[in-house]
Amino acid sequence: MPNKDKIEIFCSYFHDRIKEIDGLNNPLYQKILIVILMDTLSRVWTEGVENKNKLRFLKLIRECINWEHSDRISVPMTIYRLEKLNFVINVRLKLKFDDLFNNFQSGRILRIDIDPFYSEIKHLADSRKEKELLMNLRHAELLYTYRNNLIHEFRKPGHGMEFSDDNESPYYHGMTDLDRRENTWELVYPTNFLINLSKVALNSIKAFLASNKLDPYSFFQFGSPW
Repeated sequence: MPNKDKIEIFCSYFHDRIKEIDGLNNPLYQKILIVILMDTLSRVWTEGVENKNKLRFLKLIRECINWEHSDRISVPMTIYRLEKLNFVINVRLKLKFDDLFNNFQSGRILRIDIDPFYSEIKHLADSRKEKELLMNLRHAELLYTYRNNLIHEFRKPGHGMEFSDDNESPYYHGMTDLDRRENTWELVYPTNFLINLSKVALNSIKAFLASNKLDPYSFFQFGSPW
């Protein structure tokens, strides 16, 4: 069978699976299934990257999907991580994040474009540890953590609720914990956002396979003893 026909069959299969997932009525199941599907597609985009799920996933997000917000640093998540780790950062960096966090006003839904890009902040980090901290709090990395929670713990992290007007753009919303008497900002990656990412990934991979005349099935092992 020509590779052109194989590509069409391969992509049609995943197109149908995305459509089925989109039709489910359980957001948790939808999210679990869609990140598993994205993991599968990442094998095509990252040939030769074996047993490195994080690297494959991040390359899919940044290179294949080219998500525009992947390198933004989550301000609330940075603040909370610093509190949890009791990690002391230099004064300039602390003042910057305190100032950014002041922009989070309660009673509003805030899109993640309120977060700064890593390139805008990294010059304030004095140490390698500070830079690594910031890099791990970029949205692509946070999305990988989100993926891990879904797959390995059968739950999404945090307590965010999906009630945005478009259900397609990631956002923050405030929440009050009456037991702990504290207010938090919850980061939400909506169901339709993840589904849309998978659609972009599939379209990019189809174009990649076609332009290079590749056999999509060559990226997977078949004929196992099972």
